[in-house]
Amino acid sequence: MKDFMNEKVVPKVMAFINTKAIQALKDGLLYSMPMMIVGAVFLLIANFPIPAFTEWLAEVGVTPVLNQAYNSTFGIMSMIASVGIAFTYVQNEGYKGLPAGVISLCCYLILQPQSLTLADGSAVNAIQGTWTGGQGMVGALGMGLIVGWIYSIFMKKDITIKMPAGVPEGVSQAFVALIPGAVIIIGVTILYAVVNLGLHSTPMEWIYSVIQAPLQGMTDSVGGVIGMGLMVPFLWFFGVHGSTIIGGIMSPMLASNTAANQAILDAGKELTLANGGHIVTQQFFDQFMTVTGAGLTIGLVLYLFAFSKSAQLRQIGKIGIAPCCGQAFL
Repeated sequence: MKDFMNEKVVPKVMAFINTKAIQALKDGLLYSMPMMIVGAVFLLIANFPIPAFTEWLAEVGVTPVLNQAYNSTFGIMSMIASVGIAFTYVQNEGYKGLPAGVISLCCYLILQPQSLTLADGSAVNAIQGTWTGGQGMVGALGMGLIVGWIYSIFMKKDITIKMPAGVPEGVSQAFVALIPGAVIIIGVTILYAVVNLGLHSTPMEWIYSVIQAPLQGMTDSVGGVIGMGLMVPFLWFFGVHGSTIIGGIMSPMLASNTAANQAILDAGKELTLANGGHIVTQQFFDQFMTVTGAGLTIGLVLYLFAFSKSAQLRQIGKIGIAPCCGQAFL
């Protein structure tokens, strides 16, 4: 059995985990994490579960200020993810990743609606926060990966504009990105035109309705929860950080669920399943699947600490009990 796992299963699992796309997703999404945490603090204060306090915030005019900070941090997580994934992909290939991140941001904005219809039927130009937040996450992931992949191909084949040696590096790097940037942006613009003229929609709206919405529904299902719960310890079995890998893949969907829940509250509705609320969010994942360690390991640690007959395992329990308890409170 051991030989079978080492020869047949482990190589395939590791090959998947080490793919360029998974590595870019896992590491690139981390760039949006600080903004999501900071934004969540403003959201918590604005919606503190003490009515008297929230009413006072509204009376003194602080609530709009808190919402402004939230919308400019948590509310643009898809935008940051698009930049971070393209940047990470190209950087992992050994090239400067910032130009690719900027190109990915431009393409991400091309994909989404940039006008808003008012109640009187008139239209105004606007970048909608709906698509820079949770609903645009899958589109952002796809665009970040595609831009990173295509940009890396141009770099590998040296299809760039080369400046003389005396030109400052900043200017030289700008021209290096000119050809791949032009090709990628033109291609994305053509894609937008095809979807807009053919389907009377935008690529971002199409991606959300056809791909992201069904995926979010799967995360809220019993099967989806069981699958996430099993995959984390399954990867740990091979010595791979299961929480990081599964979290990197599922975090976009879970964050989108959180953003959808917040949109329901912002609309003045109750957060119920009937109103489209989601049970399984990043907080659900953290508190019921990975708290005290992947797989709720505090039970195992307590057993090793109190009842293990092996001196080695008992020592592991002693070492692990403090981190487990600390992680639970954090």
